[in-house]
Amino acid sequence: MFINYCIRRGAVFLSLLVLLAGCAYSPQMITVTPQIALETGMPGQGRMIRVSAVDHRQNPVLGTLGGIYGDSSSIGLANDVEKALLASVSDALMRLGFVADPSYQGDLRLVVSLDELVYSCPDNVYSNKVDMRTVVSIEASRAGSTYRNSYRSKADKRFVGHPDQAENQQQINAMLSDTLTRVFKDSGFIDFISQ
Repeated sequence: MFINYCIRRGAVFLSLLVLLAGCAYSPQMITVTPQIALETGMPGQGRMIRVSAVDHRQNPVLGTLGGIYGDSSSIGLANDVEKALLASVSDALMRLGFVADPSYQGDLRLVVSLDELVYSCPDNVYSNKVDMRTVVSIEASRAGSTYRNSYRSKADKRFVGHPDQAENQQQINAMLSDTLTRVFKDSGFIDFISQ
């Protein structure tokens, strides 16, 4: 009788542990590979431009997946975001006819900064809502003149269940790509670096 009681109590305890484990999510590491959509055109005409990218975020963690173990279920970046931004922006500039070179010593320069990239999930085990936001700023300089601007994006998404790493990676890259594309749709910026 005592043995059966212990077995039943043990089974209940194990079931509770399995249930609680189901509420936890493993940390996710996102690879950022933003793609900038451009209209065709050659405003650069072979002009050299020095490009650099800076990560100005206060926190390297994008956010957490929420739930009762939200603090331990973080979302971070698997790759170097500065290198990813530099590659993406340099590629876009080259498609516009510029020669992007991080070591160029001339006067035409561009610094792209990632000021914010945040992923937040309500502190609720049953929530399937995700809020994301990003801020990218630029500083272009030429012959003593400077052009600065910031570009913000926000998105809130609802999923059938909690998004997995592939879904989060797709959503984060889509938002970052959209934000960077807005940089290159800024006629003030394009006109400035094309003069």
